[in-house]
Amino acid sequence: MEQVNELRRRYCPRALALAVMAGAILIVLDMKPIGKGIILGTLFSILNFLIMSQALPMAVVQGRKGSMLRSLGSVLVRFVLMAGALFVGAKYDAYNFFAVAGGLFAVQLVILADHLLKALRRQI
Repeated sequence: MEQVNELRRRYCPRALALAVMAGAILIVLDMKPIGKGIILGTLFSILNFLIMSQALPMAVVQGRKGSMLRSLGSVLVRFVLMAGALFVGAKYDAYNFFAVAGGLFAVQLVILADHLLKALRRQI
């Protein structure tokens, strides 16, 4: 459980900081729907990651039947959450749909970038 907490502390603040910086720059450059969309998508990405990181250790500890139900419930909640973000992006002009969709991958992109940077440091 401590390793999961460490991953949360490492990746979520980085994703949020990058999204807020990118969003602020885009808003200043008068691309408000894109900036807001990136921030909104990133917030839902972080929430998705937090739900997943809470559910995974519990799924491992419980028995097979309880684990299966909990995992399916977690996936369903996470899909509904992401669909909600995409719905807001599609429904309201204040948010750019494609920016929201891109923001939903923010935590995954931060994790990928972190691993790529570590691999590059090992090469040097």
